[in-house]
Amino acid sequence: MDRYTKTVLTVIAGSLLVLVGNQIDFPSKAVASNAGSGGGANAIAVAVDDLGNVYFANDRQNVIHCQNGKCVKHSM
Repeated sequence: MDRYTKTVLTVIAGSLLVLVGNQIDFPSKAVASNAGSGGGANAIAVAVDDLGNVYFANDRQNVIHCQNGKCVKHSM
């Protein structure tokens, strides 16, 4: 192959790698279900930050913060 053909094929291969790389999700995102989101005493909101801390909140303004397997309840 001549130099031009190698350059064109390299550009095509690089473009394909960029396209495929954008579709890979590392690490995978945390997803919470919408169970109980209709309101009432059972409605719960869940949040996870970048450090792995988990926060739960319900309609009664209670927030539970969990870190390294230890959970603490905070009243708002």
